[in-house]
Parts: sequence; C-alpha cells; structure tokens
Amino acid sequence: QVSLAYNTRGNSVATIDIVSASTDSGATASDFITNDQTLTYAGTITGWVPGLGDRVMLQFYDSTGAQMGANAFVAPADSGAWTWDDTANIRAAGTYSIKATIVSATGTTAVNSTAPTSVSGNLTQGGYDQQTVVIDTSGGTSAEINLAISIITDADNNAFVNKAELASNTTFTSRVTFDPALAKPGMVITVSDGTTTTPITLTAADVASGFVLASFTKPAEGA
Repeated sequence: QVSLAYNTRGNSVATIDIVSASTDSGATASDFITNDQTLTYAGTITGWVPGLGDRVMLQFYDSTGAQMGANAFVAPADSGAWTWDDTANIRAAGTYSIKATIVSATGTTAVNSTAPTSVSGNLTQGGYDQQTVVIDTSGGTSAEINLAISIITDADNNAFVNKAELASNTTFTSRVTFDPALAKPGMVITVSDGTTTTPITLTAADVASGFVLASFTKPAEGA
C-alpha cells in the first residue's frame, strides 16, 4: 500500500519576516538604524512551499504612510529566504517603513491574511511583515564606525615619543582608522592633542582608504 500526502494549502499558512538590512549601524546590528542610503533587505518565510509561483511583494513607505514608488516583487529561494535590492534608490535621511507580503504570481493580495503579532517588540508570524527603517546621515559615533587612533611618530607605540623617534620632525602625526563599511562621506572626525582641535570631514577617498591623518605641533619636552 502506498500512501501519498498532498499539500492543498499552498502558502496560505506560510509566515514572513524581514530580518536584516545590508548595513545596520545603530546601537545593535538588527535595529534597522543605519547611515546607509542605499540598502538591500533580507528576510525569511517559514512554511514556504516552492514551485507554486508565489512571490514576495515589497512596499516602501515614508513617515506619513505614503507609499514611495511602485510595488517590487522578488522570488524566494526554495528555502524561503529572500532579498530585495533597493540600492538603485538613494533614500534621504528620515524614518521609513518597509512591508513584505507573500502574494500569488499575479496578485497583490496576501495569500495568508493573518496579521503579524508583536513578540519582544518585533512583528512576526504573519502573512506580511512591516519594519521601521531609520536612515541617519548626521554622523556615527566612535563605536559605530570602530574608530581607533595611533601616533605614527611613536614608532614603538608605547605612548612616549623619544628623540630618536622625533628626529628633526616638528610635528606629531596621528593616524585615525575606521571601518570603511560603516563610515560615510560627509562624516566629521574630530582629532585633538589637548590644545588644538582638528575636524576632518571624510571624503569618498578617505572612506575607501579606511583612515585619515592629522598633524599637530610637537609639545614641549615632558608635556
């Protein structure tokens, strides 16, 4: 005797989640706060049944709830994983929301009408998911861009500069490094020797190199 089982429900009970943005530079790696204006979003579908032609519909909204642009559609992998590349759109700084819905091959209505529920502040377990996205281009903190500083003149990096290291130099040169994947052109890094403050506005070339240099007049001996 052969027993066959058929799934007659399709994706009507599948649930979708938006899980990440390509660059998340907020306090956590999953708070959807970023300084990146060109993003790719990723998500998962639990209970996904491939091969039916169903797809994910993406909608992008401004802070007033007005949709920006047309609906976008992506085909999930057999595993239910999906990504949406929105990098062609340079989004201005602000608060937005992205909505992902499981729809049929030709429709725009959710194949699972179940609304998501809030679990620990996150919407989940629904036929659609909606996620707030904050784009903040005002500049990152030291921790957000992994800022670190060293004094090039201090060759042995012991926090003291001796005569041999100083030689005939009349200035100290500091090297400030950061994560080029997190830093953005226009960010301002302020470097100080305790007396003189030097603000450096990052250019695209600076971001690509991952560091900037700042020079200061050498202090008096022993200072």
